[in-house]
Amino acid sequence: MKLATALLMLLIATGVCSSKKSFGQSGAVDVSGSWQAWFCPQRAALPDPEKCSSFALELFQYGDRICGSHSFATPRGARLDEGGAPSIRGKANGDTGTLSIDSSRFEGQLHAEVKRNGSQLHWRRTNDPPGGYLIPESATLSRVKQGAALSLDFVEQLRRTCSSQPNSGVQPTPENGRG
Repeated sequence: MKLATALLMLLIATGVCSSKKSFGQSGAVDVSGSWQAWFCPQRAALPDPEKCSSFALELFQYGDRICGSHSFATPRGARLDEGGAPSIRGKANGDTGTLSIDSSRFEGQLHAEVKRNGSQLHWRRTNDPPGGYLIPESATLSRVKQGAALSLDFVEQLRRTCSSQPNSGVQPTPENGRG
């Protein structure tokens, strides 16, 4: 009876711990998924593409390797900052993902860190080069249904490309402190 009680307690503890964070094969927090944040004026009750800017990420994680794409649109899609398949490459280490981002509005690379907390992804850009990019300095993104922010066809193309790339993650540069 004591063994059964101990096993039950172990199962309960494991379930509680695993419900807080989702870990990938490497022990790093898994950031895979579709994520979106809205930037709205205070008077907007609900996210509305006519009045709000939208920031979306589609991320795939393979072990400690992160690959994905981004999109930022101002209200009514007046200005866009989009990435190709892929525009994001990075590496997960513990609870943090370090990313390099290719912006369609900027010649160099932007760098950011992401941290997952349940169904939210906290984004923080770690460099601020001059340029016309729209990628936000910080954002809290929520998990959304795949295809809600980026088209399902694009997501599938991105998944195929990311799964076939042997990318080792972020390239060392002085801006991200790895060069």
